[in-house]
Amino acid sequence: MWPAPPIKIVHHPIGRIFATKEGMTLYIYSKDGGHNSVCLEECLELWTPLYAKEGDQGMGLFSVFSRQDGAWQWTYKTRPLYTWQGDRKPGDIRGHGHKGRFHIAQP
Repeated sequence: MWPAPPIKIVHHPIGRIFATKEGMTLYIYSKDGGHNSVCLEECLELWTPLYAKEGDQGMGLFSVFSRQDGAWQWTYKTRPLYTWQGDRKPGDIRGHGHKGRFHIAQP
């Protein structure tokens, strides 16, 4: 059996949100889609992809893809998932709405 995605649902005052197993909020980037990430170079200095291991398999609406840089990344509904460097502790949602393009990933 394949391991489950490293994602959990957290109950937050704004509603249910996706987070890493450590509780850090996950985000999607509105310019991404279709198992493709355009968050490269400078973007990656602030947004960390939710990396997968080669060989990880998707489950339900979660899947993995190979990024342009060769790393593997988790997606939700084909949208790559990220954490925000500005979030300091589990439950922080400081990255929501960043530049009008990053939004909390929610079920």
